[in-house]
Amino acid sequence: LLIVKNQYIIVVKKILALIFLFVFTLNGYSQLSKIHYIPPLTSSDQGNSEPLDQWFYISTPINGDVSFKIKPVGGTADQEVSYIVNNANPKKIEIASSDYSQLFQAPSTTSAITNDKGYIIEAQDVIYVSVRMNAGGGAQAGALVSKGDNALGKNFRIGTYDNQGVTSTNQTNYLNFFSVMATEDQTIVNLTSNNISGLVIQNYSGQFPIENITLNRGESYTVALKVTDAIPGNRDGLIGALVNADKNVVVNTGSANGSFGNGGGRDYGIDQIVGLDKVGKEYIFVRGGGGDSYENVLIVAHYDNTTIKINEESTGTTINKGDYYIIEGNKFTDGNMYVSSSEDVFAYQGIGAGNEANQGMFFVPPLSCESRGDVNNIAFIDEIGDNTLTGGVTIVTKGTASVLINNADIASQPVEITVNGPTTVSGKNEYVTYNVTGLSGNVTVSSSDELYSAYYNESGVATSGSFYAGFPSDPNVSLNLVASALGSCISSEGASNVTFEVSNAGSYDSLQWVKKDEGADTYTDISGETNTTYKPTEIGTYAVKGTITCTGSVYKSNDIPISICPTDFDNDGIIDNLDLDTDNDGILNTVESLGTGIINIADPVNPTFTLTNGKTNTVVLTGELKKESTVDPETNSFTGAATGTFQSNVAGAESGTNTFTITATSKDSQEQDELLFFHATKDPASVHQRIDGESFIYSILPADKNITVWDPDDRLLIDTNYDGKFEAGVTSFTAAEIRFRTNPNPNGETNYEFFASQCKSITFVHRNINKDAASTYSGFIETIDYNLNTDTDSTFIYDYLDLDSDDDSCNDLTEAGFEDKDPDGDGIMGEGQPTFDNGKIDSRGKYKDHTYPDPLKDTDDSLYLFQKAGTGISITNQPSNASECEDGNVSFEVTAGTPTPAEATVSYKWQIYDATNDKWNNITDDTTYSGATTNKLSVSTITLAMSGNKFRANVSTSEYLCGTNSSEVTLTVVAIPSKPIVDPIQIYCYDESNQPKVSQLTIKDPDTTLSVKWYEAETGGDPIDPNTLLIHEKKYFAQVTNSSGCFSSSRTETKAFISNPTLTATNDALCLSESTTISVTGIPQTAEDFIKDHPELDLFLSFGGSNYFLKQEAMPWETAYNLIQSFGAGASMYQINTKEEEDAVYNKLNELNFAGAGTTPNNHFWLGL
Repeated sequence: LLIVKNQYIIVVKKILALIFLFVFTLNGYSQLSKIHYIPPLTSSDQGNSEPLDQWFYISTPINGDVSFKIKPVGGTADQEVSYIVNNANPKKIEIASSDYSQLFQAPSTTSAITNDKGYIIEAQDVIYVSVRMNAGGGAQAGALVSKGDNALGKNFRIGTYDNQGVTSTNQTNYLNFFSVMATEDQTIVNLTSNNISGLVIQNYSGQFPIENITLNRGESYTVALKVTDAIPGNRDGLIGALVNADKNVVVNTGSANGSFGNGGGRDYGIDQIVGLDKVGKEYIFVRGGGGDSYENVLIVAHYDNTTIKINEESTGTTINKGDYYIIEGNKFTDGNMYVSSSEDVFAYQGIGAGNEANQGMFFVPPLSCESRGDVNNIAFIDEIGDNTLTGGVTIVTKGTASVLINNADIASQPVEITVNGPTTVSGKNEYVTYNVTGLSGNVTVSSSDELYSAYYNESGVATSGSFYAGFPSDPNVSLNLVASALGSCISSEGASNVTFEVSNAGSYDSLQWVKKDEGADTYTDISGETNTTYKPTEIGTYAVKGTITCTGSVYKSNDIPISICPTDFDNDGIIDNLDLDTDNDGILNTVESLGTGIINIADPVNPTFTLTNGKTNTVVLTGELKKESTVDPETNSFTGAATGTFQSNVAGAESGTNTFTITATSKDSQEQDELLFFHATKDPASVHQRIDGESFIYSILPADKNITVWDPDDRLLIDTNYDGKFEAGVTSFTAAEIRFRTNPNPNGETNYEFFASQCKSITFVHRNINKDAASTYSGFIETIDYNLNTDTDSTFIYDYLDLDSDDDSCNDLTEAGFEDKDPDGDGIMGEGQPTFDNGKIDSRGKYKDHTYPDPLKDTDDSLYLFQKAGTGISITNQPSNASECEDGNVSFEVTAGTPTPAEATVSYKWQIYDATNDKWNNITDDTTYSGATTNKLSVSTITLAMSGNKFRANVSTSEYLCGTNSSEVTLTVVAIPSKPIVDPIQIYCYDESNQPKVSQLTIKDPDTTLSVKWYEAETGGDPIDPNTLLIHEKKYFAQVTNSSGCFSSSRTETKAFISNPTLTATNDALCLSESTTISVTGIPQTAEDFIKDHPELDLFLSFGGSNYFLKQEAMPWETAYNLIQSFGAGASMYQINTKEEEDAVYNKLNELNFAGAGTTPNNHFWLGL
């Protein structure tokens, strides 16, 4: 599965039963953001200031799942970890268990450019990010809330504790700091201060100013002062310091440890702040539970002659730029304070609990009627790691506003929650404040008007917290993609794949959707489109403007480019730019085309085109090269080679660019614009030397086409939403324009490639904004799969899109020799539609169960059969139907005509019809079939189940693989009679003059149509002449034949008993009163005789004229058989003639518990008489 990170058009068309959500988080001020920068923190490395466990708390107002990735600065791709969060399930993620870490750097490493500390967090949709930590053996705690996009700025004034209670060098665990992280490469940072002497800066020998610090994206610079290194200078020496940058940076600031009090207590006080463009002149502060000495407000001026007033007092205090003013806690009135200033100022607040060791510091947002929106939600408000604290929120809003906490009115909270307020603000009566304590878990805060809300949590010795709401935001536009991973695009038929939605529409009084004017930086309103959602119907660049009536301010979202959806000709889920088999016929596009084209750019403005196979073509190219530079364009260079490689060099400058375009100006055979399949990559013979400030673009024309980058080893960074941020992990991306840089931390060596099919032109742009170094890029451009149309029919379909390229009514797949991979005969691989989703197609559009060998060629080995029209062979003699007895053998035969050409070989494929699936399947030789690939099919040992089977022969030639089908023939199988039923013993009386013959043996079958023959053996031999005399106690075997001439497969045994009684007496002559015993022999035994002679046998059943005896003695089968023979005529071992007889015997044995289910089934045998 391809994870795609763009909001434009992605590489693989993967149809899903889902809605994909992409969010454009904009230039705005919201703490909710899609990207968060977390510069590193630091602390004193002495005593109880050292960090312990450190945590991220991530939450979102989005109900659905939101994917986000935490990227450690300087880390490798495998160190970046992705998570899922939704509104109901915030995430708590451990950063480190103790000590200095990716988040905390040791103070000894500060005052240096750092490229391996801090984090960048990127999310699919807007999230809150809170950083919390314990420290100092549990005595300290700290937290900050990322300001998201709001954090980005160019001018910042620093705030820390003022630490006036530090009077000796014994309190070594006090430290003030600030850290600056760049969001763009080649950012120049300057640090200045009113304090230009008397400071001791960690790891730095000088004083302010600290100038010309060059940072790339993610790199940071931290300044730290240990308070005891220089008293009094280091106590407050960073307050008012100015951070100035030429591009947007993010700043964290504070103390770890420190204090606003003077009683010797200490705690962490840190936060992320915003720039000068987002601060203001009016602030309201809500008091915590601490003492006056540390419940302080810190105001930092950016302009000279800034007057500060408290609660609208008539007189104020004036300070100059870089100076600060601390307002002590005794200035709060009823738990709040209103502060106004004549100029924009930076505001910080110290807040605490019962003692000075329990305090924190927040950066405070200014009042603005534009500050609307809810907090949904604050994750685990009462937690820092495994520690449970007391959670609370402060709220500032209009007195007329409805306020909800956890969706319940603030006046109707549960008994365990304490609400202090509403309290009217002195000097700003239209506002009220609340301080709510006793909160736990995930907390939401909402207001029907302006909302400024901070959270805090505290224990006996530690307090932390920060603001979650209070900054106005630009419109956040979500893209709802309808059941497809195509991305935000318009299909060629005009169907829109995307609906825009403003997720924070409640922050505005009105909305207006706009479209950017082509070729200009202006926008035109889209008539009537003023709702929260909009569905574009044409390609272009869109945005939405939100207006706030109270100030007339208009906020605009980021531009959202909407391109044409990438095409997927065969609907297999792989777009055509990447599909190596665009029609899924098992033949690569490279084979179904004229192959690769070389673009000779030895003269870049006069390129020429040749095919590597030497074939003729109609391509005419033009080239255009444009050099630009803020220094001298001629210092740039661009050279090309006849092989298509080039080297672009852009000299060091504030801004320099080379732009090279290749355009096809010729027409194809249909007089349409010649369209080419461009393929570009780096020069394989060169190694790119990456420099900061370089970037590259590939783009194509016409506008309804796309270009795709394929980068499986993440060797490039891609700017997927054109916001200047180049992202790792984008292994494939499709758009009309691709902006990229090289990745310093790739996953492997697989080369990246760019693909653009059916395009008229390709443009390469090379940019460099590094004034100190030149940038060089070596690339390569060619064309692949040059269009070929073999047939001359009116449809004019190129071969790589045509399932019958030569128009001879035989599919390319079959003529290539791959027919066995097309069981349903539709001309594409597999059965049914093969797709990426159903696992049959790989990520480059190839059928997985296929090795893509070379297609078959004609007898001259000069042309592929699928590109050479052929003629089918005729059949001169058709096969005939066959009828045969069960277990017999049959054959079918066909005769083919003369092939065209005559030297072509003829092939046969016998097939059997599958009625269930209504298709013909090829037969293979096995124990049943032989000759399956010859003109004669033999079928052996046929069964009744085969009766009615239909067969045919498919006859083809080596020049035309689509065979001619013979007539269908049917196999009829005649059943053979069952084994004949006979009496085990047949008895005859001896008659010298009329002795019994074989003809007198009888069978008991009910079928009177059967004829019988007798044999002397169970198998083989000839039938006995019916006139042959029977022999006493000889075995005879019966075999029957039905009216169709089919005979039984086995014979049944009987024994002839010719009764010839002989009487004997013990006395032949008797006197009166004498006796004699008369015996008879030569007759069959009766049951009574058997019982009398064999008392050890038990008679257990009489059935159908037979008697059955049981001997309860185990013995081998052979012993039992011999014993029975010794019992004389009439005794036999288990000879059963009918199913009824078998059931009767079994049931009686079972009744006596001697059947198979009995308790002693192996301790007896039985016999029949």
